[in-house]
Amino acid sequence: ALDFNGVSSSVDVANATPLQLAATFSLAAYVNPVAANVDFRAVVVKNHTYFLYATSTGYCGDGAILAGFQQGVNRTVCYATPLPVNTWTHVAVTYDGTTLILYVGGVAVASTPMSGSIDIETGTLQIGATQYGENFAGKLDDIRVYNTGLTPTEVAALVIPPAPATHVAFTVQPANTVAGVSLSPSVVAQLQDENNNNVATSGVAITVALHVGNTGTLSGTLAQNTDAGGASTFANLSVNLAGTKSLDASATSYTGATSSAFVISAAAANKLAFVQQPTNAVITVAIAPPITVEIQDQFGNVTTSNASVAMAIGTNPGGGTLSGTTPQSGVSGIATFNNMSINQPGAGYTLAASSSGLTGATSSGFTIMGSAPSTMSVPSRLTIMSLP
Repeated sequence: ALDFNGVSSSVDVANATPLQLAATFSLAAYVNPVAANVDFRAVVVKNHTYFLYATSTGYCGDGAILAGFQQGVNRTVCYATPLPVNTWTHVAVTYDGTTLILYVGGVAVASTPMSGSIDIETGTLQIGATQYGENFAGKLDDIRVYNTGLTPTEVAALVIPPAPATHVAFTVQPANTVAGVSLSPSVVAQLQDENNNNVATSGVAITVALHVGNTGTLSGTLAQNTDAGGASTFANLSVNLAGTKSLDASATSYTGATSSAFVISAAAANKLAFVQQPTNAVITVAIAPPITVEIQDQFGNVTTSNASVAMAIGTNPGGGTLSGTTPQSGVSGIATFNNMSINQPGAGYTLAASSSGLTGATSSGFTIMGSAPSTMSVPSRLTIMSLP
């Protein structure tokens, strides 16, 4: 196949007598555009003496297939349905001196009664572009020029029967986004044959899921039937937990696929959560290890917030006073309190963390003791004596 970049690439064929088609002609090619277009994109053009465009504008709608020849003015036939993107489609036009017929996939889709000769012009025959630009973006293959108007049977014989689909492939990969926000652009999974050509089979249910081992929940419409081009589009997928993820696509009777990796980032700060809970301690002695509080989004992902977090006693069974440095600013979403102490004993104390605009958190219960537990010393040597 020939690959065209849509900007500057083309194939130019020097003028020759066999290319000066005066009475009848046929053009045919396999066309695989990489993107939808609404203006002129050339497949084969002989300086507009005769021509075939993958897309056009102003004739029968933007993006329409257009073909024809010059007879003082353009004599054309067009088909309004655009070609599918990233899919091979056979397109042909024939003129037998009485009718101009356009074919897609070997089937006549449009025709115009026509008669008379074709203007002769000695310019270059161009593939994938014209002298005015009109550059095609995608791939072209099996390009043919005939000096006769092919019959419907002859056109159909040019179409290679499509190979059966064997597997699913991601043609639009998931992109990085924020937790709870839909992946954009929409993820697309496509049926393909063994040579990775797209296969236009409709009505096949393709299901997507988080790859095995990924954490979180994939939300949205997880099963979509393929459209006429064999593609399933997933427009509302989202993941709730942050981290590096990938998706699996599966369909009954077809080999599945795993997407490229993408990253889910935490959403906006929403709430606080104790990570290192306070532990039992002695009055006026710093609680150890240091207490830590995460600044989380609504899904429980730690954010990068540096919000100020204050600490206070929640449940106060001993009537104690909390000492230590508070508030503390978050560092990469974590506020650390390394010198908290309480001056009165009691069982069932809790701490309350708060921050402006965020939902606060209450710790688990802990005990403050009046003194350190005593230990009993054991003699290093014991002597047993017998009495007379």
